[in-house]
Amino acid sequence: MITGSLALMTESETPETTNPPLEQRPLPQLSVEERHSIKYQAPLPPPAMLEHYERVLPGSADRILRMAEQQSAHRQDLEARKLRSDIRNESMGQILAFTLALVGLLGGLFLAYEGKSLAGLTTFITTLVSLLGLFIYGRKSQEKERAERLDKLLKALPQREQANDRRPG
Repeated sequence: MITGSLALMTESETPETTNPPLEQRPLPQLSVEERHSIKYQAPLPPPAMLEHYERVLPGSADRILRMAEQQSAHRQDLEARKLRSDIRNESMGQILAFTLALVGLLGGLFLAYEGKSLAGLTTFITTLVSLLGLFIYGRKSQEKERAERLDKLLKALPQREQANDRRPG
């Protein structure tokens, strides 16, 4: 069995018209898309970008600078308020702790003086042990916090050095 195909051509179609020479073929349409992005981590854009903003909209660079200054002042004000509040709270806590300790110690001594030596001694020793426990706990918490801060600082240090190494010098 012989199989095949037969293509029919009309009189106007010749091999030359169906496949024109390469020079006469239309060129495919190409499109090129180019994207640029700039990333920065700072309250202000780079100077070249500020200059561009100023050219596009006069006065915009000054507005951007003023906005960054206002944001910085706002953040510093919030941090100062938080710090004052923390100091006040710590002072109040220390005053209240001192008052409670004094009441416990003096109460134990008073009970012992009034002839209730077991109750007085128990109150006095319990107060002393509580104060000692709080003191030790506070010291350990401070040491732990300092160690965590140091670890965080040491972890951030190599990243900063690597970033400085990558800068063209």
